[in-house]
Amino acid sequence: WMRTELLHGVRGLHTTYVNFPVGMDLWPIEPLNGLVSPLLPMPVVAVANLLALVHVFLTGIVGGWFGAVVSRRRGGGYGAGALLQASAFMAFTLQVGVGGLRQVWWLPLGLTCLVKARDTGLWRWFLALAAVLIGATLSCFYFGFFLGLATALYALATFLPRLALKYAVAASLAVLGELGPVRTFTATFNPDERHDDVTFERWMADVGKGPLDTFPDASVGPDELLTPRDFRK
Repeated sequence: WMRTELLHGVRGLHTTYVNFPVGMDLWPIEPLNGLVSPLLPMPVVAVANLLALVHVFLTGIVGGWFGAVVSRRRGGGYGAGALLQASAFMAFTLQVGVGGLRQVWWLPLGLTCLVKARDTGLWRWFLALAAVLIGATLSCFYFGFFLGLATALYALATFLPRLALKYAVAASLAVLGELGPVRTFTATFNPDERHDDVTFERWMADVGKGPLDTFPDASVGPDELLTPRDFRK
């Protein structure tokens, strides 16, 4: 969808790929992958598979950098990178097929900038932290929220008065950078928007009828953890 818009001059968020034939305004939930896709003259499936491998690679590399910075040992970096790259969550992102979730590397990248900013007190690391917070939020709202929460908790737990202004500037830049896209995203879920004379609430209610069993193995409940044999069935 984003490749078509970028290459053929189609503007706006309206698409008929959802709620066909009327369509709806839809925020591109994987904007980073969508922006990169026109640079790769390959079929869509091949591009998706290649980007999946790239994200796994970046997760290992950036996770390793974070481990090395925190442990101050090269071995700590190797261990952290391998653990994150081979984690169950990374495998889940490949199975579930959500490209935004595969960009786990935003989290260790932001945390590394955060640790560097606190340890060095240099403006460039605080500005880098703000940029990563913006990038993480735009790439995957979940990761933006997690990284923002982790940043706030770490800044408070290791607070230094001399860094207060720099933290405030970084937070302000991150909020300003995210404000426009977040407002656009929420506008696409306008409850007054109609689709072929059906209100958005009615449309969502129809979508939500019945259990969603698209990925039955994507999660486990407490009972399944206690009875793994039943889960395998």
